[in-house]
Amino acid sequence: MLLICLLLSNYLWSEAKLVLIFLTLVSVVVLVTGITKHIEPKCSFEISPQAVVYQHRCGQWQLAWSDIRYIAPVTTSRGIEQQTLPYVGIRLEELDKFAEAITPRLANKLIHEQRPLLILAVQHGLLSVEQITLRFQPYKSAYGLIKGPIAEFLYQSANLQQAFGFHLMIPSTALDRSIEEFSVLLKQCKESAQGYVDEDA
Repeated sequence: MLLICLLLSNYLWSEAKLVLIFLTLVSVVVLVTGITKHIEPKCSFEISPQAVVYQHRCGQWQLAWSDIRYIAPVTTSRGIEQQTLPYVGIRLEELDKFAEAITPRLANKLIHEQRPLLILAVQHGLLSVEQITLRFQPYKSAYGLIKGPIAEFLYQSANLQQAFGFHLMIPSTALDRSIEEFSVLLKQCKESAQGYVDEDA
């Protein structure tokens, strides 16, 4: 479509300038959307009795089931009104260990993708503006100093946990079903994984 628009503009530019500009812009949007979809991983999740792996076009994170404390849809309340956000939340047993489970490139990407959640937390009075300001100092963990985008992601995850009760947020766009159904699935997998470990022992 883009090539056709460029070809037609050579002959019909003066007669149909606005139409050709519009069609060219639409073609570019469709092309970019198609390329973005093409580079997305075929499967967002790999689930096994040992772990769950989240795959993103910028990398992945992996968690053993024993590292997960709680899984549920993410909600927030304002006064008496409760709102379900388009995310499945995961609360970790220990945030510091997650530094070994995520790639730096993905950490950097998620910092920006989850920014609207932090802004929402400020709007609802759950966090201060100072708390969501990007930090560039190392993150002091039980396993030593962590630097770079992983450090900032850990700071952000701690803020998300304070605001919404979860360290990790899985967007609904990465799911093949509703956030409620996916939450139930992950809970069932976690329970089954515990049984699997007990049988092996």
